[in-house]
Amino acid sequence: MRWNAHLSAALTSAALALLSVACGRSEPNSTEPPIAELYAGADAVRPYTVETLRRGSPVGRETLTRLETANTVYIRARILEVDDDGYLKETTMLDEAREPLFAPTSRRRLWQDEVDGVSYRRGSILTTEERLTTELGTFDCWHYVTVSEEGWREHTWYAKRLPGSPILLETRSRNGTRLRRVTRVEDSRLSPK
Repeated sequence: MRWNAHLSAALTSAALALLSVACGRSEPNSTEPPIAELYAGADAVRPYTVETLRRGSPVGRETLTRLETANTVYIRARILEVDDDGYLKETTMLDEAREPLFAPTSRRRLWQDEVDGVSYRRGSILTTEERLTTELGTFDCWHYVTVSEEGWREHTWYAKRLPGSPILLETRSRNGTRLRRVTRVEDSRLSPK
């Protein structure tokens, strides 16, 4: 396979899709207000707060995400350190056989940067609450639909009880052709090792 051209595209897609906190979970809270109310009056709509991400991202949390573009690659993410301001995460890109393509990389991120990085401009999105079943399980989700200037539609599902990266993200062209699909396929908080 010609990995150079496809890997460059896959890495770019992965960076956009993972939204950095690939690991997170909090317990369901029936008193938590719906997403529309949670950010009422804000300039942006966000699926999670700093506190929700912090509570749901313990040391050792590990996820595996499948990225399907021209080729399929996987991204394994593991939280190495956590403090009040942020976390250190190790990421490894894997091939279709789940063998490492590169040495793992580590990056420190701030909680507030994560929340700000997953903000949607109010009025530019459609948000619904849906129940979604993936190979990871069945989840109550916030479903965001955005449309680019080129007419591409991006559908993103965030599980309410798994703060962090989406459990499913699909990008489709104006004519409906799927351009990429990003699916969280493993999560250590759901199936401890």
